[in-house]
Amino acid sequence: MQVQVKTGRRWLAVGFILLILCCTVGLALAVTAASNTKISSSQEDYPVLPQGPASSGIMDFNLGMMSYLSDSIVVAQVQELLPQRDSNRADNSSSLDFLFQNKLGGKQKPQEYPVKLKIQKNIKGEAQRGETITLARTGSLDYQPQLRDGDRMILFLQRDQDGEYTILAPQHGYFYVAQDEKVYPALPASDLQETSGMKVNAFAREVKTRGRSFAMGYVGYRVLMGA
Repeated sequence: MQVQVKTGRRWLAVGFILLILCCTVGLALAVTAASNTKISSSQEDYPVLPQGPASSGIMDFNLGMMSYLSDSIVVAQVQELLPQRDSNRADNSSSLDFLFQNKLGGKQKPQEYPVKLKIQKNIKGEAQRGETITLARTGSLDYQPQLRDGDRMILFLQRDQDGEYTILAPQHGYFYVAQDEKVYPALPASDLQETSGMKVNAFAREVKTRGRSFAMGYVGYRVLMGA
């Protein structure tokens, strides 16, 4: 009788060990399969912005111009969409933001749509990794990306006297960052479409290179014109 009990216990222990081994092997296979499944993004994964109204006078910015003119260029993640508010920064008819907001000739008070952002990478300027900033989006949101909490973007920014940031170019200054770290322009126009699918670090190098080239050309032009 004692022999049968010991044998039963032995088989129970063996079964338990086999169960553990099967679970371990299954988990290892699942992890391997997940790691082998690569995330692959494309420009088609992201909505392309409609062109702004022809009467707005919006410039067709290129990458070198934006790199040179921006106060800061950052990789940032959307933390929170803040309440809409009146804007005092776009109060004349020469402002790009005013033109966007009043494309039908209206005289309504321009609005701002603030967004709280957390900086993940600095490409140019003072905004540093880990810092939280406020982006004051102005003009019509019909021609800008519909941002959501958690979205990652590369942004070309200008900083005002109050320390808040605005987008340098209402359409051209937004670039999506995919999970696989590829970059896609929100408006693939001008030479911006050449950057579609670049990795973040490669995009950062390209931005700096084109910014330097634009600066050299601009200085040369001013010298030639005697400015």
